[in-house]
Amino acid sequence: MKYIKTYESINKGTPKIGDWVICYEADSIADFMPRVIFTRNNIGQITETGGNSPYTYVNYFNVPKEILYNIKQKYIGFDISDGKFERGMLENEIIYWSKNKEDLEAILSAKKYNL
Repeated sequence: MKYIKTYESINKGTPKIGDWVICYEADSIADFMPRVIFTRNNIGQITETGGNSPYTYVNYFNVPKEILYNIKQKYIGFDISDGKFERGMLENEIIYWSKNKEDLEAILSAKKYNL
């Protein structure tokens, strides 16, 4: 029953502050950039939504130093501090969201092993 229960709370309602997310950046030019690969294969947490901005801000933790350095040197608009960075995502770039991080970890595991 654990398998069925795992997916019951994914994508319920709309993403809210504090929810955990898996995003897919829609940037075909940068598909192979380390930053884009990282955001597609890791779970982030929503820190800010709505307002006057079309972006939902997602915080990523335990980001490798190489990616942080790359972001810091080449991109403006990224908040980088203490091994984490915050990225603004459009609504259509947020693929999965849940209040429980474990729900999304199951999705990443399945993706990793092509299940």
